[in-house]
Amino acid sequence: MKQLFVFLGVGVLLIGLLSEPVPAAPGKWDNLLSEAKKEGKVTIYGQVGPDLRIALTKALKEDLGIDMNLIPGAGNEVATKFRTELQAGLPSADILLGGSGTFLSVPELYAAWDRLEPELVLPEVLDTKAWPEGKLPFTDSQKRMIPLTLQMNQTIVVNTDIVKPGQIKSYQDLLHPQWKGKIGMSDPTRAGASQTWAGLILTKIFGAAEGEAYFRKLAAQEPMLTREARIQAEWVARGRYPVSIGVTSQSSYDMQKNGAPIARLAAEEGGLLTGGGSYLVISKKRPHPQATAAVLNWLLTARGQAVYSKGYGAPATRLGIKTEGVSANAFPLPGEKTYLQTAEEMIAGHEIAAAVAKRVFKPVLK
Repeated sequence: MKQLFVFLGVGVLLIGLLSEPVPAAPGKWDNLLSEAKKEGKVTIYGQVGPDLRIALTKALKEDLGIDMNLIPGAGNEVATKFRTELQAGLPSADILLGGSGTFLSVPELYAAWDRLEPELVLPEVLDTKAWPEGKLPFTDSQKRMIPLTLQMNQTIVVNTDIVKPGQIKSYQDLLHPQWKGKIGMSDPTRAGASQTWAGLILTKIFGAAEGEAYFRKLAAQEPMLTREARIQAEWVARGRYPVSIGVTSQSSYDMQKNGAPIARLAAEEGGLLTGGGSYLVISKKRPHPQATAAVLNWLLTARGQAVYSKGYGAPATRLGIKTEGVSANAFPLPGEKTYLQTAEEMIAGHEIAAAVAKRVFKPVLK
């Protein structure tokens, strides 16, 4: 397991991995924490499931003396809320957690995120030996986003009581007549796991023309599209739709921890290694700037990464963190081909995927 974890860490070939930061001055953290405690709370928008919410609430209070005000929701949901607040001149979020496509692909939103590196002061965080490739894994060249976990995209999740081993080995197998009307899928017209997968299909696996033809055949399978992550996970767990495409990782992990007969399948064409819904950004107009900086630093410590990883159910980005509590769905399966994407590739993939999805799947939306 340790070797597999290291593979997940060193495999992240992200752009913007620049020079080693300068260690923090003595006492800087103590001063920051003192000011953060005066503010007393941090407001977080994003994909924080029940287990992670409980763990973070407890740990932030115990370790930092800071209360967490959580506005839960999928990345695209909280981004829409934040964008509305931003346009009204009343942004209330300090930290947002969600998917890469949500936070990178909308210029108005991307411009609202502040650079992370100037807020990092803890020597433990700035120690580059603790990170993949010996550098802090900022996703973009402006260093405005960083993944807190690394995991396999939950492209195909199935009910193992219904879908037998070997029945689905390829993305092409989803087109078999036996799965018509039995596939649940997160809405690919919006940023999320399905759209991320669609971008991979259209840019790296099949190409634009062949990929769109594939999706037209998939749409003919009459998948049930949804924007409700929890409902989608329940569908596959209960067998209503025993095959699920693009279920959010936390929903999948929660169902699995509760004993549901679900598992992620590896397709022979390969899958995407990603931060899932754990990409972190901070608002330029954050209401609690000191508390935000303190929580950001804490989340990147060994302690913070362990709490987040276990609560989220995916391997931490930081090297050397135990994988206790991490879902087997998060790891590459033996022999599974994996893809990595730069920020530029993420944006390009989401742009082409959004356009194709609107053409192909909009008529399927119910």
